[in-house]
Amino acid sequence: MSIKIAGVSKKYKKGKLALDNVNLEVGKGMFGLLGPNGAGKSTLIRILASLDEPTSGRVEINGLDVVGKRQEVRKMLGYLPQDFRFVPPVSTWDFLDYCLTLSSGLKKKERNALIEEMLREVALYEVRKKRADKLSGGMKRRLGIAQALIHQPSIIIVDEPTTGLDPDERIRFRNLITKVCQKEVTVLLSTHIVGDISSTCTDLAILNQGHIEFQGSPKDMTALAAGHVWRMDVGMEGLEEIKHKYQVISTMPMENGWQVEVVAEELDGHTGEFIPPNLEHAYVYFMECRERIAV
Repeated sequence: MSIKIAGVSKKYKKGKLALDNVNLEVGKGMFGLLGPNGAGKSTLIRILASLDEPTSGRVEINGLDVVGKRQEVRKMLGYLPQDFRFVPPVSTWDFLDYCLTLSSGLKKKERNALIEEMLREVALYEVRKKRADKLSGGMKRRLGIAQALIHQPSIIIVDEPTTGLDPDERIRFRNLITKVCQKEVTVLLSTHIVGDISSTCTDLAILNQGHIEFQGSPKDMTALAAGHVWRMDVGMEGLEEIKHKYQVISTMPMENGWQVEVVAEELDGHTGEFIPPNLEHAYVYFMECRERIAV
């Protein structure tokens, strides 16, 4: 199970270059595609899902060309788009039954068993008879996750999967996707939420302004920020100055001011203590200082 992206660029009619010579290989397990909004992630995901074509370059899914073997590729894929709001006016159960009928040759009894299991996994079993188009935003997102996974695909591509989910639902999604990854599958998770990757992915890449700027493990990325994360105690009047000078990760109110975590190359005129970086610290540090970082 693999995804191979070779020299992929995407230029739209108005001249906007959304992707510029992207090269990436994704193997078995969970892979995180991280980057800010507008980085080109959704464009790349749509190409991988065979919904769009690159202007140049080639994409292979399990050795098959995505453009030339579109139908064969789609049979392998489970895909959750970024915008999963528009679903037909049928029951939640019937929607998943329809999806499973299209993607498998299973008999009704087998389909029913899979549908019940999946609805319980995403906590939608209690609304199985409710019309899918009448579900709340978070429920629709969970239904989108269910339709991407229910036919047990070998390649799973999800775009901003936890958008619109509350904290409990995000934890449920991460547990579910971790369970899926225990099988022989490839999961590519595209997100701007660092927590989605830090808790699930063994490998990641950063896409920014259409370019891949980093690829490695979360541990590799975190190591880049070592010695560049500080915790500082700031008086009531000093917070705005700190925000102006440094990239602030978190603030915690204290009796006489604030406890602040910042990332920077160095502290200039302030004192603080080094703290071990996590992936969020490292991502912010990389995006702020990447021109001076040797990767």
